[in-house]
Amino acid sequence: MVKTCCVYKCHNRFNVEAKSRGISFFRFPKNKRQRNAWIKAVNRKDWLPNNNTWICSEHFLDGWHGYEPTDGNYSPTIFAYKETEKNVSQVARESRHLVREKSQETLHAEKLVRQQYEIKQQVSLFHHSSYCMEVEENPGNDEMCDLDVMDSDVELPSLKKTVERLLVVATNIFIPILVHND
Repeated sequence: MVKTCCVYKCHNRFNVEAKSRGISFFRFPKNKRQRNAWIKAVNRKDWLPNNNTWICSEHFLDGWHGYEPTDGNYSPTIFAYKETEKNVSQVARESRHLVREKSQETLHAEKLVRQQYEIKQQVSLFHHSSYCMEVEENPGNDEMCDLDVMDSDVELPSLKKTVERLLVVATNIFIPILVHND
């Protein structure tokens, strides 16, 4: 009797071609637990294997069966009939999904760049404030202060609050990025 694989739509036979491709054939195991796992994996309705039932090595991950239940090769897992080809609408849907994800990532990256730029500006202003002095108001003295304050100078109390707020924002932005990159 010729050895043929019992899996649906598998046409492997024990012959010279199978030997040249390195295909082996296995009988169903005697161990009831493993035998039942193989029968369930083959998934044929109202079918039980007999002593002449074989399954080829193409249905096992490593091309050989295992004996431990925790082993990925304990039962056959590769079946060509279960793999379906994607139709045009599925491919189009997946491509739209990828484009949408990429655009969201791009927007997120642009937002991060803008926030980094704003933080750099605020830090620059903060450093600028270190050599600008506050103007003390002297109601009784109309003399000029040593340092002329222009409209472009920044008020220190409001700048300190802004920098504190920006540090909190920067921490919330960069800590998740660092955690994500690990």
